[in-house]
Order: sequence, then structure tokens, then C-alpha cells
Amino acid sequence: MASVAALVTVGLLGLGVLLASILGLAVLVLSSIATGFLPKVTTVHLVEAAGKGASIAATVFFSLVLIRMMEKDGVFDDLVKNVHAMCKHEEESCLTGIAIAGAGAFEGLASFGTPATVVGPLLADAGVPKPRAGAAALTAHAPYGTLAAFGVPILVTAGILNQAPSGILEATIASIFPAYIVLPRAVAAVMDARVSKSAWITIVVATLVALAMAIEIGAPRIASPVVVLGTAIGLAWYLCHVSGEPHFKFHRKAMHGFVAYGVAVGLISASTLAHLGLPPWVALGLSTIVYAWPDLREIPPAIKEVTEEAWKELLSIVLLMVYGKLIAHTALPDLMRPFCRYTPIAFLVGYVGEMAVGSTTAVMATFASGTPFPGVTLAGAACAAAACPYNVAVAEAAVEYHGKKLARRALYGSAFLAAPTIAWVTLAGFLGVF
Repeated sequence: MASVAALVTVGLLGLGVLLASILGLAVLVLSSIATGFLPKVTTVHLVEAAGKGASIAATVFFSLVLIRMMEKDGVFDDLVKNVHAMCKHEEESCLTGIAIAGAGAFEGLASFGTPATVVGPLLADAGVPKPRAGAAALTAHAPYGTLAAFGVPILVTAGILNQAPSGILEATIASIFPAYIVLPRAVAAVMDARVSKSAWITIVVATLVALAMAIEIGAPRIASPVVVLGTAIGLAWYLCHVSGEPHFKFHRKAMHGFVAYGVAVGLISASTLAHLGLPPWVALGLSTIVYAWPDLREIPPAIKEVTEEAWKELLSIVLLMVYGKLIAHTALPDLMRPFCRYTPIAFLVGYVGEMAVGSTTAVMATFASGTPFPGVTLAGAACAAAACPYNVAVAEAAVEYHGKKLARRALYGSAFLAAPTIAWVTLAGFLGVF
């Protein structure tokens, strides 16, 4: 617990995610040596964790390379002009909706840090200050984390507990839905913006209908596209209401960029559904080549720029994955499990676990066997995903901002989502709903 507190505190003080991850590891190792409770983890497990962290860092790296190339070619300027054209009278509400739909889509279909690397820069180019843009992207993607990458967290949880995935899906949606209700308000608050009542109601109603359909379908791998489509339909309905008949005009390079990112998302999605095991960074690397073709000379300068700007955040991702593996093999999970028979504690286990481990799937792999309310624990982990140090590192790299404001705003967004959710699961637990 001391190491988790040190990790989060250093991040909030604005001393850098790399320093936070190093200090968290140091406190964990020193306290373990001092108390004699050494993590029961092998070198092989640590190497595997570092390898997974390196794979995720590579995914973020190639996503940033592609984004930098698109920015220099004016693709994001093109997107922003279309947003301004559609949202002349309700720009803040439109940006809020676009952040939610975009982050939800990339989290649900691809995950692996892509929501922050795409939506954060887009909001920044639209005029949102960088710390607010990064934090808004993190807040927007958080609830969709329960369905990330075609329902992987739910499928992992169901496998560990030997329960039907449809039951875990229903329990998770029944726990997390308050976060979806307040999500437009939370994203707008993080951006210091206002979202109109009509935008809020339209997006929320469409999303809740989609969540109900996902429960009815009962298949976690299909739930993610269903919910993302529901949110997108709600946003499209609102945009048509605001701008009448919106007209989109994109230049050739912008269309090229859409195709390149579509190739990445398509490859990642197909690999996930077909269990092919294609690393996401390979898909994004191929997309980078597709975008730059035939002038591949654009790639080396973009690689150099991203390396110089984001090496600290990328290294911290690897260290945080090792840290999460160590935490998972300490006595902390065993100490927390007996208290999980209470729904608010089950929620907080997921919340604290996400802060420490940095992965909703990893949290459930660590704690699922000890919680009678896996859906509640998943909801807690998802709410924490808006502010966990791992995601903050990705967002800082994406928007090219290094300071305490982004982490603090992300924590505010996380609290905005967590407050109604924990209140609901507490009441539901008291009434015996779960």
C-alpha cells in the first residue's frame, strides 16, 4: 500500500511518471525486504511482464509516429475544420461527444493505449489546452474499459471463475452503467467545458439502449461493437440536430490517414477475434508504412521526434508493468479478498488494483478469484483507468505535455465517474440486487 501511495503521490505532484514508477518500485522492494514479505515471483514472470510492457510501449510508440506524421500533413487540422463547421453553435458539446465516441471506439475495438494517442491530440488541435485534452481522452475511454478489445477483461474473468461470460457481462454492465450516465458531464468538466442537456441526454440514452442490447445478446465479443455503435448513433443524431445536414470535406491526405488507421484497427480486431496473436504494434507499424507510402522518408524524422519527446513515458510503461507483476505476487491481494463480500470494498479493490497494475484485465486476473462480485470489481477498475499512472504516461506522451495538471485533471475525471458508481453498487449490495 505504501508503494501504491508513493506512486500516485509522485505522479500528482508533477514530478514525472518515470520518477513515480521508479520510486514505486523502490518503495515496494525496500519495504518487502524490511518486512520479510518478499513477492513470490520468478525472474521468468518479471521478464514476461517487461516484455508485455515493451509490447504496449511499442504500440503507443508507433501510434504516436503515425499521429505525428498525420499532424504534420494537416490531417488533424482538416478534422478540426470539419468539427468547427458542424458545431458552430454547440462546439463544446460536440467536442465532448466526439471525445466519448472516439475514445470508446478505440478502447472497445483496439485498446492498448490507442484512445489517448488519437483523441488527446485531436482535442488539443481543436483548441483544448493540452493537460485538459489528455485528461478528457482518459476520462472518455474509462467506462469502455470493461469491454476493451472485444470483451477481453470479461472473458478472462469468466475463465478464472469458471462462470458463463454472459453472466459476468450482465453483472458488469449492471455495475458500471452510472459511469456511462455521467460520462458526458465528466468529460466536459475535465475540459472546463459545458455540455448541453440535449447532447447529454441523446448520447446517454443511445448508449444505455446499446448496453441493454449487449446484455440481451449476452456475448462479450459482440458487446463492445454494439455499445460503441450505440454511442456513435447518439452522437450522429445530435450532430444532425445541431447542424441540420452536416457536410464533410476532407483532403486526400486526411482520407489516406483514415485508411491507414482503419488498417491498424482492422488488423487488431481481426487478430483478437480469430485468436491470431498479432501484436498491435506490428499492425500500427504496417499502418505507418501504408500512410507514408510511397515516400517512406517521412518515417525516420517522425521516429526521431517521438523518441526524443516520449522516451521517459515509454520507459515508464515497461517499469509499471513490472511493478504491477510484483504487486500481484505480494500479500496485498490475499489481504484484500476477505473484505470483498461488501460491494463498496469489491469496487475499491478494483480501483486500487487498477492504479497499481495499470490493466483492467490484469486486475481481474489478480483479484477475480477472491471477489464474489466480479462485475463490481471490474467497474472499479474501469473508473480508475481514467487516472492510473500507466494511462497518464500514455496521455502525456500523446499530447506532448509534462506536468502535474494532466494527472490531477485525470484524477478529477476518475472521481467524477467513481462517485455515482460506488454509491450505486453500495445501495445495490444493501438491497441484494447483486
